[in-house]
Amino acid sequence: MGLSVVAKSVHDRKGACETARKVAKAAMDGSAPGTSGFAGLTVQVDGQTWVCQDRQGDDDPDPHGLCANTGDEPEEEVRLYS
Repeated sequence: MGLSVVAKSVHDRKGACETARKVAKAAMDGSAPGTSGFAGLTVQVDGQTWVCQDRQGDDDPDPHGLCANTGDEPEEEVRLYS
């Protein structure tokens, strides 16, 4: 099974995709083995703090992980679908 990564950013596509891949890898490496949960997970990528959580509903009915940049660029987020 693969992982789909979706980035939301004000940066150019190349920069946004590179950051999203790093965040996804850090989130997957930091999540508990055998679970798909990201609740309470915080990761550091390129000096920025990202807070991850499990999400479903709101603007997306599919369950997914959501990591949001809590630093200088709060409009950045990475969604992880499996």
